Amino acid sequence: MCIRDRYRTQDVTWINDDKFIITGRKMNDSNRVRYIFGSVDANGAITLGTPYGLITGDPTDCWNPKVAVDRSTGKIMVVIQNNNVSFTAVRGGVINGAGNDIDWGAVMNIQANGTGQRACAIASDNNGGFMIACRNANHDMKFRHAQLDSNNDVDLSNDASWTYYNTGNGSTANGENKACMEYIQSVGAYWYVTEDSNRIYYSPNRIWISAGGFLRACWAKSNGTRSSPTMTQATQTPFTGPSANTDPGAAGQLGYEPGLSYDSVTGKGILSYRRAFGGGKPMGAVLTFTDSSVQPTYTAATEL
Repeated sequence: MCIRDRYRTQDVTWINDDKFIITGRKMNDSNRVRYIFGSVDANGAITLGTPYGLITGDPTDCWNPKVAVDRSTGKIMVVIQNNNVSFTAVRGGVINGAGNDIDWGAVMNIQANGTGQRACAIASDNNGGFMIACRNANHDMKFRHAQLDSNNDVDLSNDASWTYYNTGNGSTANGENKACMEYIQSVGAYWYVTEDSNRIYYSPNRIWISAGGFLRACWAKSNGTRSSPTMTQATQTPFTGPSANTDPGAAGQLGYEPGLSYDSVTGKGILSYRRAFGGGKPMGAVLTFTDSSVQPTYTAATEL
């Protein structure tokens, strides 16, 4: 990205073996959202295209553009929190015939019921389907199956809600890079993780906390475009996995900014996060998934 412009990169992913897409927002231009199409040649040289807007009319005050690619079809989908008009914007596309950019379909707008929403995530099952999760003004996450038609326009299912907020709880989970999601092939469902750093009562240790943060997670299983996803483990119970700390003095400071990757060959996942104690160092743990009725098992978190 151009040095003279101030961008905050929010996501990057491979489209195929030598093409990729970067999404971000232009901080010195009222947070307009941008994408950059990139390629790598046989010698490893990187070529970046021109930054372009993703939402019709190029509105200001757009946050957290996240992108996923269906490697089976080459279809691309982005989700963006467009606070300019209180919408969540979803758009899909595919590499153009020249192989140097993306042909996009129409923008699909989802009512967010108010400005200020930033948290969102997206993932693909690599079989034609996507799952999007976006924050709503009533302080829950709305999950929807999404797919693209022949014109690369978005078809959406009805939504399923995960309420992770009540009085004094969860408000700071609404922000950029506070949530992540992957399709877990061995389970046949999407695993979603979010940071919840404003919860007062930490139930695993049965203590009241302050100035801390911990992770919460749930499963979303697609039912196609005809009905809402099925949600399991969708409670307000903290995910007491790799970031857990039984020391009452730090029990609330379990982790921030989760990141998730999944290897379909081994069936293992890696959850990374930044711990809020001990200097805020990055941590990671290996996850093993069994089924969507339980949270994954995990190794002890180690410093990265």
